[in-house]
Amino acid sequence: MDSNTRIFKKVIQFTNIGKNKLFSAKNNLPIKIFLLFSGFLIGSLFGTFLPSLPEQINSYSVIILITITAIEIVNYLVYSSKKRQFFFGSFFGILLQFFLSIKTKLVSFFFNRDPTLQSYEAQKNNKKVSSELQIQTMVPQFEHGSITPKGEGYQAQLDYPLILHSKEDSSFRVKQWQNTNKNFYKNLNSFKIGIMLGFFIDAFKVGS
Repeated sequence: MDSNTRIFKKVIQFTNIGKNKLFSAKNNLPIKIFLLFSGFLIGSLFGTFLPSLPEQINSYSVIILITITAIEIVNYLVYSSKKRQFFFGSFFGILLQFFLSIKTKLVSFFFNRDPTLQSYEAQKNNKKVSSELQIQTMVPQFEHGSITPKGEGYQAQLDYPLILHSKEDSSFRVKQWQNTNKNFYKNLNSFKIGIMLGFFIDAFKVGS
């Protein structure tokens, strides 16, 4: 069989993607299955507890609004990409930047420091400290990647798509927050999928 054909290359590429997905998810698989089952249980029993909600408020409209908003937030955190910028994606990106900027100002006000970059005080008497060591101590420590100076700031090129251009770059905080909480909102996405499957089954029960 000729290994240079387009179909053979696509099959190999698809196989490698599947192996990488399974390898990266094997350590977190029990938690995802548990959250998926929990979400499915809550979603399938949702119609049972719905009549017990207070009728003084328009509970159905509030529940629908909260559910759609939560699903869109989780979808943005998990599936957001520069190639796909929908309205909700841009909206929640701005919303995240707003809350993270407030957090930055509060931390700077109460603790008198910049939370995005670690402060560094140069040792004037120690001339053996290299510039590479100084740069590495002035930015957050990453396990993988390289750090190089760029203008008045610093650029950290990591093995995953996160680039720090400068401490004044507002988009850096959103990307840093997303990478730090990557596993958390992937687990949250499993819980969301379980709830949506439960809603799907519950709709059949109501229809029958």
